Formats: sequence, C-alpha cells, structure tokens
Amino acid sequence: MLVTHGKNGSLRARPMSLASVQDDGDLWFATGVRSSKADELLVDSRVVVVLENATRYVSISGDAEVVISPERANALWSETWRPWFPAGPHDPELCLIHVRTQEAEFWDMGGIRGIRYLFDAVKHVVRGERMGDDADPEQHATITLT
Repeated sequence: MLVTHGKNGSLRARPMSLASVQDDGDLWFATGVRSSKADELLVDSRVVVVLENATRYVSISGDAEVVISPERANALWSETWRPWFPAGPHDPELCLIHVRTQEAEFWDMGGIRGIRYLFDAVKHVVRGERMGDDADPEQHATITLT
C-alpha cells in the first residue's frame, strides 16, 4: 500500500505493485501522469509504504517524487502494466514514483520468532499481565536510513 496525503490533508492508501527495490532501500512504482497520486505528491512528498505477507510486515517512511524518464521506465517495464499503459514503456501517460526511504520498521512473526511470540502472548494471558511493546529485535525493529 502506498499512503499519500490527499488534497484536504487526509491520508490516502492504495494498493501498488513494486517496480523495483534498490540496494539502498529506495523504491520505485509506476503510475499515470494524471493520477491523483502524482498530483498529491506534487503538493506533499511525504509517503508511507506498507508491505506484508502472512507473517512479515514492513512500514517504510520517506519522500517521493514523480519521475518522467522513458529510459528508467523502459528499464523497469513490466508487461503487467500494459492495461494502464497500452503503448508500453514509452506510453506518454507513464511516469514513475521514486520513494527515497528514510526509515523502515518491520515485524517478523515467521518461523521460530512467531512461535516465541505466541508462547510469550499465551504466558501473559495466563498470568493476566499486559504484554509489553519491547519485542525481540530480530522480531521487531526500526531502521533509520537518513
């Protein structure tokens, strides 16, 4: 999910597919030049990207910019985009969103970490105690990139 700031200051989230993840944590998405996302980013570049699967969750905060680059679009092109951009990677409606990651927070409930979490949760329920927010750093941590 890509979360932007709407015109009235509200937060807007919508599903997006990642076009690319760079080694430095930057993210790329494809969108339309005249999309509400592109318009919103021209007013307020702050974004949050939320990714999840069955047992892992990531929240990424950063600044985004709208990029019009036929060369970059060609390099990132995916045929799954063709319904929105019928002329392919050189479609004049195609632009990219480049998210410069500033901070990422993750939660990993997979494998042994999930079992430990479940055991800890059951232990707190049995004792009638509130479970704290201080999780195992392999299970939950925040990473600042800038």
